[in-house]
Amino acid sequence: MSPGLERSPITQVQVARAESRVGLNHPVIAVLDAHGPQITRLNEGWKLFPDANSDQQRYIYSHMDFIANAIEDAGEFSLEPLDLVAVWSKAMEVFDSRYETYALARIVAVSYAIQGVENPAWKRSPRHFIKNADLPGEALADRVGLQHVKSRLQEIENSRDELIFYVHGTRESAMQLGFQLAKRVKEGDAEAEIQLSELRAYQAEHVTPVLSEIAENFSNSMPVINNSIQAALASSK
Repeated sequence: MSPGLERSPITQVQVARAESRVGLNHPVIAVLDAHGPQITRLNEGWKLFPDANSDQQRYIYSHMDFIANAIEDAGEFSLEPLDLVAVWSKAMEVFDSRYETYALARIVAVSYAIQGVENPAWKRSPRHFIKNADLPGEALADRVGLQHVKSRLQEIENSRDELIFYVHGTRESAMQLGFQLAKRVKEGDAEAEIQLSELRAYQAEHVTPVLSEIAENFSNSMPVINNSIQAALASSK
């Protein structure tokens, strides 16, 4: 293995087991199982709109409140790296659009983040967020709650980052590392060519469609949520 690559403590066997969900129970998976008919109707509904970049997205975000409420009401749940893998393997089975899994990432993240918040103003924040791309005004005025939610959101990002590390074998930006190695290869660096080949082989061996979707969905969704929290904290100083 190239000197720049490291092996994650997460193994391929663990990832495969999480993707199969054999013997694994998780409240979010239970919600998706319980709402199969409604999810089918959701999938049928957005397909009636031809414009994938606007009408479909608006339809999805305005019709996923049943999922948002059910996940919030499911009680406490964990979002360790392998929890994300298991939940997203299920999500990719039942949803037909990436807009749906984007929305699910926001719902799951906000639902997880508000666990343990005492102020009732946070109630129904997941539903409010997918409909408005922001948190309820009364919740945003709760500085203690905002700090709690910020900390919990970081836990989700840590789980996502562990999965990205598992795929790429580096905690650096894999894109930047690949770019640097490719540049050295063009300059005739034979060692860089070997390292680039090893990097690509490592990624190909570890990546799965589920892991790619997790990275994409949460990298897209987390900044939107964090920006709302940061803006509220800044304004409450």
